[in-house]
Amino acid sequence: MSVFQIGLLTSVFSVLFSLGAVGQVKAADADDAYGSTGNVHEGLYIGIGLGTGGSAVDFKGIGKKGSSEIDHKNFIPSGIIGYNHMAGNWLIGIEGDISKVKFDKTGAVTALGNVSVDSDWVGSVALRGGYAIDNLLLFGSGGVATTDFDISSSLGGKKDKKQVGLVLGIGAEYAINENFSLRGELLGYTFEDKAVLGGTSRDYNLGHGVARIAATFKF
Repeated sequence: MSVFQIGLLTSVFSVLFSLGAVGQVKAADADDAYGSTGNVHEGLYIGIGLGTGGSAVDFKGIGKKGSSEIDHKNFIPSGIIGYNHMAGNWLIGIEGDISKVKFDKTGAVTALGNVSVDSDWVGSVALRGGYAIDNLLLFGSGGVATTDFDISSSLGGKKDKKQVGLVLGIGAEYAINENFSLRGELLGYTFEDKAVLGGTSRDYNLGHGVARIAATFKF
């Protein structure tokens, strides 16, 4: 992860935890305003996010990790929809998201010639679990991810298919009021497959990493 990505998430988490500290001091007021912690976080929501991240393809069995990579960094907009259920301070929920990654690059890879890769979007459906401290929610997530992916080599060979993989995430979210929340999170999407390039079947790992902030509206 780049220094910029670390700085972005550090700043967001600092704000969220500061708000959480204020929320704890004013816990009684929060309960009067919203009824309970569950009412703040529970329900159906939609949201939008903006982040920075990177995508990379690494070919197994070719040189060192990094020497066989094609990678790219970009700003990444996202759409989010989900539902939260509270059991006391504990949260369990389900969330879907889709992000535009715009991974379109050509690079030289040993024994494979010039390799072109293209992935426009990545999406996922994941379970979320977390713990709420008044208006502040700390959470983790994990589920199934999918992305579009095209790969071809100047030495011959091409593959175009939807990939299925895994997503893992961690973050913090603050409920500003009954309807609006602000969050910061890190997400990692991973995919594994193989393609015949340059006359040889090659295993590869495809990854998308996202560091983003998001605003959500709860119905």
